[in-house]
Amino acid sequence: MLRLTNPRWRAPAVMLAGGTVIDVAVGIGHGWHWGAEIILALLTILAAAGYYLLGGRDTDTGAIYSGHMDERQLLIWTQAMALSGWVVSLALLVAFVIALVLGKPTWPFALVLGIGVVTFFGATAVYRRREAR
Repeated sequence: MLRLTNPRWRAPAVMLAGGTVIDVAVGIGHGWHWGAEIILALLTILAAAGYYLLGGRDTDTGAIYSGHMDERQLLIWTQAMALSGWVVSLALLVAFVIALVLGKPTWPFALVLGIGVVTFFGATAVYRRREAR
């Protein structure tokens, strides 16, 4: 089968598209302050370029970033995702408590924490069923 796109370009292309959408949303929502939009666009371009360059390296990190992982590299990726999930969840919990103490609105933090909890239990149920087969 002929591939018309280089798989190494997929993730950076998604990053560029997502960054552009976020940049336009910030501009629409907060007014067009060109300094902020330019900085955000430059950060998006630098992140996508870094992702592309890391994906071309012949290392574990390069394989993970380019999406060509073997079992060991997939385990590294899974462990990194689990650690980042725990860190983000803990940061959300701390932000929730700080907002609660300061009397600020807590519903955004509670919503994101709730999504994380529901996702965790849903994924546990899905993967447990797959292991049983």
